Amino acid sequence: MTRVVSKKLLQYRDAAINLGLENLRRDNPWPAIDYAAIKPFDLSAGTDLDGRRIIEKAIVANDAKTMLEIGVFLGGACLQWLNTKGDLTVIGVDPWDDDWSEHIEGAEKHAPPPYGLSALSEAEIAEIAVGVRSHGYYQTCLNNLRAYKDRFIPVRRFSQDAITYLKERQVKVDLLHIGEFKRSSDLERVHQLFPDAILCGEYALSRSTLDSPVEPEMVKAFAAEHGFEIEAEHQCWVLHKATPKAHQCHDTDTRHGLERLRRDNPWPDFRCGAIKPFHLSLDGNGQAGREIVEKVILENDVKTVVEIGVFLGGSSRQWLNTKEDLIVIGVDPWNHNWGDYIEDTSKDPVQSRSFSAFTEDEITKIVSDIRTYGNYQVCLNNMWAYRDRFIPVRRFSPEALAYLKERRIKVDLIYIDAFKRSIDLETAHELFPHAILCGDDWLWPDANGKFVMQDIVKNLAAAHGFEVESKRQSWVLHKVAT
Repeated sequence: MTRVVSKKLLQYRDAAINLGLENLRRDNPWPAIDYAAIKPFDLSAGTDLDGRRIIEKAIVANDAKTMLEIGVFLGGACLQWLNTKGDLTVIGVDPWDDDWSEHIEGAEKHAPPPYGLSALSEAEIAEIAVGVRSHGYYQTCLNNLRAYKDRFIPVRRFSQDAITYLKERQVKVDLLHIGEFKRSSDLERVHQLFPDAILCGEYALSRSTLDSPVEPEMVKAFAAEHGFEIEAEHQCWVLHKATPKAHQCHDTDTRHGLERLRRDNPWPDFRCGAIKPFHLSLDGNGQAGREIVEKVILENDVKTVVEIGVFLGGSSRQWLNTKEDLIVIGVDPWNHNWGDYIEDTSKDPVQSRSFSAFTEDEITKIVSDIRTYGNYQVCLNNMWAYRDRFIPVRRFSPEALAYLKERRIKVDLIYIDAFKRSIDLETAHELFPHAILCGDDWLWPDANGKFVMQDIVKNLAAAHGFEVESKRQSWVLHKVAT
């Protein structure tokens, strides 16, 4: 269960983390490199490394800010992680003490070629080998990563020494990726020093270990001992804390109802990655008071939330991050193109606060993606990492509420963030009398300056004996204790 932490504590924590990273950059500076003399290359490009999608998913789903990569090689994987999330910092640990030119030169003799070289011609491989031999393993790697100099920190140490070094510097690690290893002691040590970090990695399928189960067996044994579940795809693996599956927490009727709801409201067939996911909540950069909704979810052990008005998924992601066994049913017709709206809102003197985490270029890209792919596809791309716990229902409210009631879906909480109409709230209470009712737009004024949602909420509260809790834009109805 996720704890709700005060913003002041978060600020202190973030300040300490930032200081640790600043000191790490200071003591591990980039060397002076004649960049013009070396042509950068990406050994991950064009290779069959689809398994890395589960690691990208873990980065996005857990909002990882700091990632530790043990075994950087020539930077291919690091380029992939840095491209996955714009605010991610990667600490790359590698002694860079070997000459890999001969291995690279002989790569085309292997089937398949190792190191992500399968998409390159023999001439390109030869050119890379010459570059590594001339400029060295370390400078070649950093040259490949030079566009991310502000977000990549090279630490030239062996893994066991490096992780102790980072722990002593109080560097917080959110996700730890082990490129290739032969020792279970690496896993044990990193878990001991960074128990809250997500552990993931890749099996060395391209080397002599191809015919040996030693690495998979190490991971399986470690997971069994420490109570982790393994997610694996191709040579990649991620360890997840074992938690009850969401459907196990629902009674039989509700579980069957949710299964059929998923069946009849399938996700569209699109490839995640064509659009870069983003988290846009339109909550004034966290100033909308939504913590009162998070509190209600936790205190009432909410399992199923219906969100009316999903927009681009910002608030749905917030609820899903609050509680690991939570399912969100997202109700929205997604029937307009919001590109112009996002563009206008980002320039509004008041509403632009919600865009403070984005650069102008990032906002332009978001607007372009919405215009190109549409609201629905962009929203679901943002929700990709939660697709096992988010069910999209493309319907208008209140018709969608009747649709859910007919399917015997047990709803614990209904969050309303759509049209400011009394019928949505009244229907929600009529059909789901035991559900907690809450929502947004408490301080939203109409053209006459009237707070429409306040009147709707207060009228229902007075008619049915609720108490209203509000904080900035958020509101919750509480049953009056008797």
